[in-house]
Amino acid sequence: MAYAPRRTVTRAASDVLLARESELEPADRFGAIFGIVWSMGVGAVAIGMFIVDRVPPFSFGGVILFAMSAVTLTVLLRSVRVLTRRHRLRLLPAQRCVEETWTDWGKERSERHALDAFDTVVLEFKEFKNAKTEETFDAYAVSLSGESSGALLLGMYMDLGKALDHAIGAARATGLKLVDHGSVGKTKIVPAERLERLATARDRDEEQEYATPWWRRASVIALVIANLVPAFGVLFLGWDVLRVMVLYWAENLVVGLMAVLRFLCAVRELRARVLMIPFFVLHYGGFCYGHGVAVLVLFGDGIRASLPAGPISIASLASLVVLLNLWFGILSLLASHGYSFVRNFLGQREYKRANGLLLMMAPYKRVIVMHASVILAAVAINALDAPSAALVLMIFGKIGLDVHAHLGERRRYSLADYDRIE
Repeated sequence: MAYAPRRTVTRAASDVLLARESELEPADRFGAIFGIVWSMGVGAVAIGMFIVDRVPPFSFGGVILFAMSAVTLTVLLRSVRVLTRRHRLRLLPAQRCVEETWTDWGKERSERHALDAFDTVVLEFKEFKNAKTEETFDAYAVSLSGESSGALLLGMYMDLGKALDHAIGAARATGLKLVDHGSVGKTKIVPAERLERLATARDRDEEQEYATPWWRRASVIALVIANLVPAFGVLFLGWDVLRVMVLYWAENLVVGLMAVLRFLCAVRELRARVLMIPFFVLHYGGFCYGHGVAVLVLFGDGIRASLPAGPISIASLASLVVLLNLWFGILSLLASHGYSFVRNFLGQREYKRANGLLLMMAPYKRVIVMHASVILAAVAINALDAPSAALVLMIFGKIGLDVHAHLGERRRYSLADYDRIE
């Protein structure tokens, strides 16, 4: 975490990291990651055309490819520089100050802010402006604030749960009161002593929650069992890469359904529901359609003749589930995701901390990160005609990604005691 450990008492005795670059400059880092992915993709295309198509280097096409390579290299280097840049805020209790440091390719500079100049840790929802593009965006801001010193930003978040967790940790470490503007619909002021009692309650709850190892938690067990269905199919039913990939594609539809249900539980405003849900269904549906077409084109040569003639349609993709007889696998995934929704999102009241926009964005992140990795592995297995053991290994890798994502999502919601403070 970027702030004091949860067992840190008020007025920490040792140095505490209050904020890091991922919280202070999230937009820049996201842009840098996108720049690296884009430049590697375009660069791979350019290099492939040189090697595979043997484009003459001094032809018109060769000059264009050289220009593309130069642009992608520039974007890549700039993006790497942004990702390696460090911007951090550290509390130094012995000097009673907050030290702000910037490190850019070995060059470091720092500035110190007197701790006594601040009297509150503030959480608020505000508008930010990108200094380079001049675009504006709204986010939850956590900052140290004082009448004479102004505000010192500690982090920007789209997720309220993460913002509030950061604000509580910063207030506990510095011993300042927390002023919460609007995260619960009204301003809440929490003195430092109340936060210390809150910390004790949270530690107690977490000890109870994490007393059970993660591999023995019911939701994790359900997730693993559901994901073992394709492994069973490969080992005992003769499943090939196509069946596994179609099942994973169908899981995207289950994830989309769960996202809609979560949105309905977390967002009460009728206008937001009317606008966002149809848009998500159409947009995410199109996204899943493209993913399904890619799966069919890459792995479905042997089954294309059994599908309706003409271009690949939604009906063609839906018929794959029937042709490949994947109903049991889909029902197991639906049961796993449904159990997690009921037990965690509803039972643990996670909807109280959920951000509607992030709920709608989460399925895209899952498809892009997880399924891009799975598809690349499946392409390699298919091209090399690898044995079933390699396919099972890919399945277990996907299970690991699923469990990691599931546990990370659960860590975001642990603030029930805070809600009880008036």
